Amino acid sequence: MENQRLPLRSEVADEHKWALGDIFPSSDAWEAEFTRLKAEIPKLKRFQGELKTWAQLEACLVARDELMQAFDSVAAYAFMGKDQDNGNETFQRYADMATSLSMLAMESTAFIEPEILALEPSVVRSWIQEYEGLHTYRHYLSNILRMQPHTLSQEQEELLAGTVEMAQTASHVFRMFNDADLTFPNVTNEKGEEI
Repeated sequence: MENQRLPLRSEVADEHKWALGDIFPSSDAWEAEFTRLKAEIPKLKRFQGELKTWAQLEACLVARDELMQAFDSVAAYAFMGKDQDNGNETFQRYADMATSLSMLAMESTAFIEPEILALEPSVVRSWIQEYEGLHTYRHYLSNILRMQPHTLSQEQEELLAGTVEMAQTASHVFRMFNDADLTFPNVTNEKGEEI
C-alpha cells in the first residue's frame, strides 16, 4: 500500500466544505456588508437616553435586531470560512474583523438593558401586555427584569463589552497552533503498513 497523507484543506472537495456562497456570493459582497454594518451599528446609540416610551423601546429593539441579523450572516461567513482552513489568511482576517464588529455591537447596545431596568418594572410589564409590537420581546424583556439584581450599570456593561477581543486571544492562539499548524506523522496500521 502506498503512503497515504492527510489532504491539504485546499484539496478537500467542495461538497465537503461549507457552502459559503449561500451566505454571500463573494468576498466582495461580504466586505461590502461588513463596511455597511460598521457604519450602521454605532447609529443605534441614537436611542440612548430615549427608551422612555413603548414606541421608542420597540423601535430600538427592532433596529438592533435587524442589524444583528445581518451581523450573524457576516460572522457565520467569516468563522465558517476560517473553520474550513485555519491557515487561510483571508478568513483569519475576516474572523478578526467579525470579532471587532461584535465588540462594536456590544459597546453600541450596552445602554439598552440598563435603560430598560431604569424603568418601573410594572410599566414594562404593562407595555408587554398592551402593545403588540412588544409581544415579540415578551421573553427577552421579562428575562431582563428577572436578571435585574445581576445586571451591571451602563458604564460597567460598556467596559465589559470592550474586553471581548482580549478575552478571546488565548483561545484564538490555541486554535491556530492546534488546527492550522498541526502536522501528523505517518503511522503503521494493523497490517504493518505505513500510512
